[in-house]
Amino acid sequence: TGKYTGSLSTSNPRVLRIAPEQLLATESYEFQCFVALTSNPDNNNTASVVVDVAQQPITAQIGGGKERASGTDQALVLDASVSVDPDDMSDKWSYEWSCVDKTDGTTCTDTTGGDLEIQPNNTNVVARVPAGMLYEGTYEFSVFVKKGADRNDTASTTVVITAGAPPVVSIGTLSEDKYNPIADSYVQLVGSATSSGPIVSTEWTQVATSTTGAFVLGSDARLTGVVQVAALTAGVTYTFKLTATDVFGESGYSTVEVVVNEAPSSGSLAIVPSNGYVFDTDFTFLSSNWVDEDLPLSYKFVYTVGYEGSWTPVADAQASASYDALLPQGLVEDNYTLTGMTVVYDYYDSYSSATDTTRVLPVKYSTAQLANISAALTTEALELGDPEASMQIMGATHKSLSGGSSDERRKLMSSSEEAALRTTLLATLKETYTVSDVTEANVDSMMSTLDGIVNAPNDLTTATAIDSLLFAKKLLRVSVDSEIGISTTGTGYVGTALSYLLLSSMFNASDVTSATPVSAANVTDTLRFLSMAQLYGAYAGIEYTVSSAMIHSASAREEAQYLGGDSRGMPGSNVKVSFPSNFSNAAKLPVSGNTYVDMRVVTLDTDVYTAYASYRNSGNTVASNMYGSSTYNTDLNSAVTQVEVMDEDGNVFDVGGLDPAEPIYVTMQATEPIDTNFSGWKMEKICYTDGQVLEIDCPLGKQTYTCDSSLGGVDGTYFLDFTCPGVVPTCMWWSEDEGEWANEGCSVVNYTSTNVTCGCTHLTDFVLGKNVSTASFDVTFTSAPTSLPTPVPTSLPSPVPTSPPTPVPTELPIPAPTPAPTGAPYPMPTVKAGLPTKTPIAAPTKVPYPAPSASPTSTPSKVPIPVPTPVPTIAPTASDTVAVAATVTMDGLDASAITDDDIAAIKTGLAEVIDGVSASHIIGVTVTDASTRRRRRSLLGTAATVSFTVQVSLSTTTFTDASDLVSTVSSTLTSVESDSSTLLTEIKAAATSTSNWDSVTGVSGTTSYVVTRSPTSVPTPAPTLEPTLEPTLTPRNKGSREASLDAMVYGIIGGVGAFLLAAGAAWHYKRTMRKHKKYALHEDLGSGLSVESFSSQHLAIESSESYSIDLESSGNIAPDLETSGYAAPSPRAPARPQELNVRVAAQLEDESFPEVPFPLCMPEDEMEGTELPPSAPPHELTGELAVLPPSARPQELTGELALYEDQERFDSL
Repeated sequence: TGKYTGSLSTSNPRVLRIAPEQLLATESYEFQCFVALTSNPDNNNTASVVVDVAQQPITAQIGGGKERASGTDQALVLDASVSVDPDDMSDKWSYEWSCVDKTDGTTCTDTTGGDLEIQPNNTNVVARVPAGMLYEGTYEFSVFVKKGADRNDTASTTVVITAGAPPVVSIGTLSEDKYNPIADSYVQLVGSATSSGPIVSTEWTQVATSTTGAFVLGSDARLTGVVQVAALTAGVTYTFKLTATDVFGESGYSTVEVVVNEAPSSGSLAIVPSNGYVFDTDFTFLSSNWVDEDLPLSYKFVYTVGYEGSWTPVADAQASASYDALLPQGLVEDNYTLTGMTVVYDYYDSYSSATDTTRVLPVKYSTAQLANISAALTTEALELGDPEASMQIMGATHKSLSGGSSDERRKLMSSSEEAALRTTLLATLKETYTVSDVTEANVDSMMSTLDGIVNAPNDLTTATAIDSLLFAKKLLRVSVDSEIGISTTGTGYVGTALSYLLLSSMFNASDVTSATPVSAANVTDTLRFLSMAQLYGAYAGIEYTVSSAMIHSASAREEAQYLGGDSRGMPGSNVKVSFPSNFSNAAKLPVSGNTYVDMRVVTLDTDVYTAYASYRNSGNTVASNMYGSSTYNTDLNSAVTQVEVMDEDGNVFDVGGLDPAEPIYVTMQATEPIDTNFSGWKMEKICYTDGQVLEIDCPLGKQTYTCDSSLGGVDGTYFLDFTCPGVVPTCMWWSEDEGEWANEGCSVVNYTSTNVTCGCTHLTDFVLGKNVSTASFDVTFTSAPTSLPTPVPTSLPSPVPTSPPTPVPTELPIPAPTPAPTGAPYPMPTVKAGLPTKTPIAAPTKVPYPAPSASPTSTPSKVPIPVPTPVPTIAPTASDTVAVAATVTMDGLDASAITDDDIAAIKTGLAEVIDGVSASHIIGVTVTDASTRRRRRSLLGTAATVSFTVQVSLSTTTFTDASDLVSTVSSTLTSVESDSSTLLTEIKAAATSTSNWDSVTGVSGTTSYVVTRSPTSVPTPAPTLEPTLEPTLTPRNKGSREASLDAMVYGIIGGVGAFLLAAGAAWHYKRTMRKHKKYALHEDLGSGLSVESFSSQHLAIESSESYSIDLESSGNIAPDLETSGYAAPSPRAPARPQELNVRVAAQLEDESFPEVPFPLCMPEDEMEGTELPPSAPPHELTGELAVLPPSARPQELTGELALYEDQERFDSL
């Protein structure tokens, strides 16, 4: 009675479920249930209930976000039309706006001094404030919303007014008041941004707090962010901020609040009695004492055999806190213990749980008794319209078939009788389904029962196996159509049930029938429906997996525009699918860029098919089982990998015809190792005579080769490099048209002994095959001599050519070099080609010419050994490009095993941990062995140094300058050094194989430094490609010992020069940031030393005969610096503390090594009280200053040289 217009029919005759929005607020309804015996309808009765529907409160909301930025040059528009009436009553809305200046709490005034006027008026649903009416400041706008006589609410938003017209950023209102911090719980934050120019970047961040892993990977850089609520803390309100930056560098923002729900608490569960018997005892679940503010509560009861494992519901969630259930027997090894659980939900479906145990003992039924009691009890339950009881009885039955043991099934009857009982149980399950409502709990229960029916594949008839597969497909399809999805528990049961069915006679290759391909298609359809059920209601960027004995899958949802370059891996394996960067356009997907598309990657695993042999004594792979007879059966070497892209409704896109140059990459794991010892395939022989037959012992058997003298030299002799045939992988795909495995359009890109990457131009089912390569050979021989000597002469010219090739060249080239340099150096640089000029040349040689010797010669070299220039910078970048070079040392990493794939994985991993950086910004990645260096520190084991450069464009990233970039990189690497787990996890996720990374135990020795500063349009000064040559000093004859000391001195001067460059940066900071004075190094550094030349790129110090050096700091003003012929240092970032790692080796006998204090260069009148920026990260400089006699053992010294603010600490340094 009343105004109810919904359906009164239901699958379960005892339960009427009324959908939301079917009952109207303020109305009263009376529902009546008529009950009669089907055998005697006159024996009946009725019951009724009255339902009064109350009104729900309205919710006031202001669109756009909790706080937002606006400009003085922009009109402010606030919209309250997003306010919600959950009852959708016909009453009219009313609105009243107000504004408060948050600086002093007074009513807002406009720029004319009067009260702020909201247009068109303060009772409109939309409030408008014209441009220029508000000064810069922070304001709070509120709206009082009313509907009907009794329902009202208030909402407010904060507006921060800044100068100009920043981008307008808005965030959509949330669909829920609270969100649950549980697995698979997400909240979608929908943002928008507009500006007078293009938006170049967007970023989601947390305000006041920072939660690792809060955002689904990649979504924090999109307008629509997805937050994993499971990463948040219950009971806490979080604020998320969306910032957008336009092409002019202007930024705007908006924020939104997410309230995290608290689950019910303080309750418990009791199961009585504490022990009983299967089929005989009714067990009562009693849940009590639960507390939560969000009522009403609902209760679901589940159990698992033993103490842990998959949970089976005994009934759907209900309002009652108690339930009576029939439970299966426990396992003998667990003393027949079962664990029960109550799951308690609040109004928002946040839940908590509590457990209790009981013992369920077996009853010794005969074979006939077990079959009969199961049939009798299920029939009675179905006649009573009690599908939950029917599924409980079936669960008890199939658990009894296992004999109470998890290791070996104790059969109660012969295989044929058990097969008949399993067939009967399946029929009962299908009948139970017809009287069950399709709910998440019921789907879980039915999948659990199906799993128990098929868990002995050898005791299933082919017909029962086929029917079981069809039932699983039907149940999943109904779950999708009913929009209920599937739980993690239900997903697990589907995976194990399908694994058992893949082992059944349905796919026995020795008994292939016309039904086999149909069943294969049904497996694909079932897995597709499983993916759709998992992804029901999912947002972009969310992925779900399945991992069972035979089935592994990854299902993900993404916007079509982001498919390009996306990769999806398989849980527990190296299987991965990577899409080309232009995939959406190349595949011609019939959807717009922001449309959701689903990706499905599934493997049907063959590794466990040894289990199949124990059932059927067959070693057939799943590939042959799935698809029947195949000429490639014996050559298959992997699991079948299915790859599909489809829309949300499960319509699979026909992806094909891609450019072979940009294919889809599918990486699969080989079942049997692939031979990659290619050196074992190489054989070397010599052919002496024409027609000579050579026998070659190849790994796959003997090969023969017939010599052909026409291929040889003048006498027909030649060397034969023979490559033996070998087993190589092939990439294959299933052709529906041919009913066979094919390989056209799919080729091997690269492979290891365990993994093969295929490049394919279409999507379908893939598998690895085997093939044998053909033998090949190369020939080499000695050419006939020319009449004139060859460019590389023989050791002794012979009048006639020798028979074998001449193996060794002469020791010296012709003409031989002069034994010593000629003449003395000019006092001033010459202009002769190859020698230094007065001013640095534009493109110096890469290394000094000739190469400098390790120690001074007794006479001067032709070209001096100067203090070297710093390492040249990278090629000049565009005017908005900055770069930072960095290194990390990874303990346990073998540099010799690193592949191109590992390099790409390193880029991806670094991009994931360095904020604001993508993989394309990571360049110049190299991995070098660091084991030798570490052994000097007595740290045994393998290590490798990873060097890379982070190069970004300031116009397309959020970095402000080079200092900002180096600060970000430095702080990130410092965090990585203390905890490298996140970096290593990201690298492993991106790598095709994790074998090189599993041995990495940690990260140490991280460094970072700017190589391209905040740029000018042209580098200042333009970097040289190679060091500039400098003239040597006047020669002086010394003994070998003095010469060695000179070499050490010059080496130390080089180190001093490097440090002076850093100190010069601090000096120049004082020059530019304070009084803008021009200072330079004083030419006189002390007795016997003077500055020869300096610039931002080099420092040359001239020494007299004395090798005792005493360098002092000098701050004399040099106002005529420009006239000296040398460029002043270019503007640099503030000086930072420098870390100097120096190796010095010397064997000085009785003489002590001279003390060399390091100089600091800055004006004396400004030295006291100097304070450098504390936020500047240290830079690291590593180098060997001198390596003298070989017998001297190198010593390593590490220390920090820093500028301090007070004179006392400066003097002590």
